[in-house]
Amino acid sequence: MAKNQAKWLQNNSTLPHYAVSNGGNTISMIGGPNSWQTFYWYRGVTSGKWYWEILLNSTPSGTDTQEFNTIGIGDSSVNTNIGFAPGSDLHGYGYLMDGDPPNTAHSFLLRHGAFSSDLGGPGFGDTSILMGAVDMGTGNAWMGANGTWASAGNPGTGANPLITGLTGTQRPLIGLCSNFVQANMTMQSVPSFSVPAGFTYGP
Repeated sequence: MAKNQAKWLQNNSTLPHYAVSNGGNTISMIGGPNSWQTFYWYRGVTSGKWYWEILLNSTPSGTDTQEFNTIGIGDSSVNTNIGFAPGSDLHGYGYLMDGDPPNTAHSFLLRHGAFSSDLGGPGFGDTSILMGAVDMGTGNAWMGANGTWASAGNPGTGANPLITGLTGTQRPLIGLCSNFVQANMTMQSVPSFSVPAGFTYGP
């Protein structure tokens, strides 16, 4: 059972290191272990084409701060124990960058606990808008930041999906680190960038 009535949910009852605000749309890390914690969105999709945006705010408190923030897609069986980011298990995928700003030209897909080769960006940092899109008809998904899709993707045309083979009920995922960076992520109610052609905003 989900831990609380936030819109970002976990499957654990013993992880106190986050706070809920903004009507449940925002999750904030408030200290704790030096590791990831994963959350999934309270609504999932089984059909259609969906696009969403997540605002990242973070305050660095050490080295390697920004790279620990992750977005992704997966199902509600994703491992939300401390130490697991989206993509750490078989129930999700994670998109993250390597390096603090301004060294944000390196990004990776985390799938089944393994990292892809360098995708070449886009990276992201404080106040970035992170983007996700999924076409459940094809099982394809795209991730990006600040108006640019990873791997030259284009959800509107179906080109270059970052993730393929999705089935069942899929949900947006986020992963926050509770020590290196005091961060929060907010599901945006209104998009900052153009919704891809044929897609609906907000799962």
